[in-house]
Amino acid sequence: MLRHAIVLVFALTTGCGKARTEKDGGAAPLASVTARAAAVVATTGPGAEHLVVDGTYVYWVVGRALEAKVQRAPKEGGAGELLARVSQSVGAMTGDEHHLFVNTSEGVVFKIAKTGGSRERLAEVSGERSLDVGIAADDTAVYFTALSSVRRVEKRGGEVTVLASGQAHPGGVAVDSHYTFWTNQISGEVCRVAKDGGAILVLARGQAFATEPKILVNDGRVVWVTAYPLAIWSVSVDGGTTLRLADAEGHARGLSVEGDGVLWGRSANVVNGRKVAAGGLMRVSTGLQGETRTLKNLAREAGKVTSIAADAEGIYFIDDERGAIFRVARVP
Repeated sequence: MLRHAIVLVFALTTGCGKARTEKDGGAAPLASVTARAAAVVATTGPGAEHLVVDGTYVYWVVGRALEAKVQRAPKEGGAGELLARVSQSVGAMTGDEHHLFVNTSEGVVFKIAKTGGSRERLAEVSGERSLDVGIAADDTAVYFTALSSVRRVEKRGGEVTVLASGQAHPGGVAVDSHYTFWTNQISGEVCRVAKDGGAILVLARGQAFATEPKILVNDGRVVWVTAYPLAIWSVSVDGGTTLRLADAEGHARGLSVEGDGVLWGRSANVVNGRKVAAGGLMRVSTGLQGETRTLKNLAREAGKVTSIAADAEGIYFIDDERGAIFRVARVP
């Protein structure tokens, strides 16, 4: 909590100025849509995070301190099973057809086979321990953050390439076909660099990042969450004016993409033991200025969404309040 408070104060007092927005925040009228019932996929228990989905399974992580357990269950529903153990705190996880890739707070990147659960150390960064780390992958490489750097390693292993050093606590990381993107949690910057390295371009400044360090790229837009104000923002992958996609009242975790939209989790607001505002699985399009954007709550019964993943068949989310993974239909 102290670190995040320091981040917030720093971001608000730097000379970078406030992020520019479309009109007064781009908050065009957002119509609410009735949520649909969510189906239970698997029971996780408390503390589940880092959801990944493929053609057969959903995968998640439970436990953070001395041992994290990577688990899976059939995505059509069924009992969970242990796939692998990681004797470190997992900060982020992604996957491809054959493997899962995790980045730990101790600066180690592991490759875990989806069949059998064997582990391999792909990279290790000495002296850059961080609780908020990110990881992303493309067809050939894995991209990850450490305390002050952004790095890349080939999926087959080998030398680690430093894409950016001397960064102000990079958190989430994302990639498209050309660039690597990340957030600098302390300096309040959203940055990009070519996937093979080069000059760094700052896409946005003065961001007071939320405790959710994730960043994503979708439909030519980079998307992130701020704590002050608590909102979802985006900017073109080439820079320019930032756009406030939506307010994120009460909670915003599990940033993910679905079609042309951005997904995040909103916690229920409880006052004196009484629920005064519903939680849910939120979605808004990444449309540019002038386009109609509709805010949808896809799972109004959700209590505390911690992680989200989508595929061609549905949207999956972890509800930590109910200790389970749920699925809803994709937006038509």
